[in-house]
Amino acid sequence: MADQAQRRPWLRALNVASFAVGGLALALLLHKVGVARMRHALAGVGYGFGLICLVHLADIALDSVILRACAAEYGDDTSYWLFLSASLSGHAINEAVPTNSVGEVTKFNLLREHMPGHAAAAALIVQNLVRFIVTAAVIAVAAPVAVLWLEPTHTTTLLLAVASVGFAAAGGGCVWLLLRGIGDGPLRLARKLGLSAERVDRWRTTWAEATEHWNRVTANRRRMRTAWLASVAARVSNVVQSGLILHFLGVSNVVALAILTAANYQVVVWATSFVPFQLGTTEGGAYFLYRGVGASAQLGVIVELVRRARRLVFIALGVALLAVKTLTPPRSEGS
Repeated sequence: MADQAQRRPWLRALNVASFAVGGLALALLLHKVGVARMRHALAGVGYGFGLICLVHLADIALDSVILRACAAEYGDDTSYWLFLSASLSGHAINEAVPTNSVGEVTKFNLLREHMPGHAAAAALIVQNLVRFIVTAAVIAVAAPVAVLWLEPTHTTTLLLAVASVGFAAAGGGCVWLLLRGIGDGPLRLARKLGLSAERVDRWRTTWAEATEHWNRVTANRRRMRTAWLASVAARVSNVVQSGLILHFLGVSNVVALAILTAANYQVVVWATSFVPFQLGTTEGGAYFLYRGVGASAQLGVIVELVRRARRLVFIALGVALLAVKTLTPPRSEGS
């Protein structure tokens, strides 16, 4: 592993950059959405908003369990708090920055101070594959849930069916990829895209180490069992969060709408990741989904405004953690 003291200057620079981006995004989001709209949406939920935030915190805490399991022996030797703080900080950046992937760089940055880069990268890849597979399963049940418990239009039923089949296939493909491993496919692709053989060769050793870590994690039944159970629990908590919002708003058919809301939210976020903060897209998606299944379209918008207020809370929390990390003086090697 590279010497921590040699790595620390650029790692701290990335911390500072992440903190600045997160803080700016938080301010812009507050300005764009408007405090008045947030206040109006939260009025219907009342004090239940605190419980909704706690359930979301449980979601992130469970994702941190997945990440620690995927870190293998490095996770055993590192405090769970590191993984939780990295997850909270990365989550904040993902929520605030277009593409919803910059936060993974933040997590990698924070983890690499405590483990080799190849292990941090492999752990994040395996974690994201496990999360995607379980999330795809939730989306896949959306169409059957809508048909059995709600009254979707023919167009909505068709769209939900296409999404269900598509994500079921994608989830199955990721299971195959997770178990088989990715091999040196990315290196061959890099060569086809025009990268020099010299540069690809420099990456080869690190990539081989990351692949070896990946295979070691997926071959360990105990670690993978922990990762799968935590991922299922995390996705259930995400559905529960939607259900709580609906419950506090006095809605019937909470379970069916909660599953559909959670699935729709994730699909819209992925599809519109290039839109800063997904401003208007999640509300628009919920509007058309709720109208398509015979529910109140306005209710869908209110649900997403409450979720957006929750997003603000966790962006602020993640940025605060990054601020603490950035402003904390680095320890000397001997400490």
